[in-house]
Amino acid sequence: MTVEWMTLLTSWSFRPLAILLAGVAVWLYARGGQTNPVEAGQRRKFRLSIFVFLFALISPIDFLARHFFFLHVAQHLLLISLFPSLFMAADSLPVLFAGLPTAWQKPLQSLLQRWEPAFTHLTPKGACWFLFVATVWLWYDPSLHALTLTSPFFYNLAIVTMMTGAMLHWWHVTAAAPRLHPRLPGFTHMGYTFIGAAPLKIPGIVFLFAYLPFYGYEAGTFLGFPLDPLLSQQLGGIVVWSLGGVVYSTTAVSFLSNWLSIEAEKPEQPRTTWDNDETLMAPHLKN
Repeated sequence: MTVEWMTLLTSWSFRPLAILLAGVAVWLYARGGQTNPVEAGQRRKFRLSIFVFLFALISPIDFLARHFFFLHVAQHLLLISLFPSLFMAADSLPVLFAGLPTAWQKPLQSLLQRWEPAFTHLTPKGACWFLFVATVWLWYDPSLHALTLTSPFFYNLAIVTMMTGAMLHWWHVTAAAPRLHPRLPGFTHMGYTFIGAAPLKIPGIVFLFAYLPFYGYEAGTFLGFPLDPLLSQQLGGIVVWSLGGVVYSTTAVSFLSNWLSIEAEKPEQPRTTWDNDETLMAPHLKN
């Protein structure tokens, strides 16, 4: 396939369901924001998450992802990394719930409360991380990946399952509502955030250093640059390594910054409370 600048202007996808979901989410968020106060920063994150969602699914990247592996990877990074991190960091679910018609809220809340114990039991942090890893790696199996290139059903199924795993994982990372699980201590939580990049980094190494292409993409030209399947696969590895862990790293750094700010704001203890013989004495040496 030959891609020119005109291709980028004309190859937009029409996904009615994606557009409908984004429109309903924006409408509910606007309604819910009238009764649930929303900080300006959270509002910006929600809007940006919706933009990323639509950009990944209706812009030319969706069409070209079926022809170039490195754009296939880029689309996945938008949908399983950037979009869920922004959506969950905005703590969007309570606002969306508040935007539902009043007649729906009470029965839906009763239903959620009834299923809350089972959902809590099924979604510990380790299980959600494992599900995220499994869904990402599963769809990069050459046989299943080949199905996504020839069947729209499997193409959409891969996106839905990976996004589901990513949303559950980022729900724990951001500690967003509903808060059914206790948050990990500061440094442990940062470690949990960092290891979220593992399912992206490990395949990236394989893509970058492989000697043969794994997938059935055809050779093509992208904006004047010839790309054979192996080079496109290696570029995909570079995309994963250069961009795949950025969201996790910046999120973990923000957690560290918040933790340091909290520690800095704690009142200073008088020196007499810690600078004395009894406090500095090693355990079991008193006798």
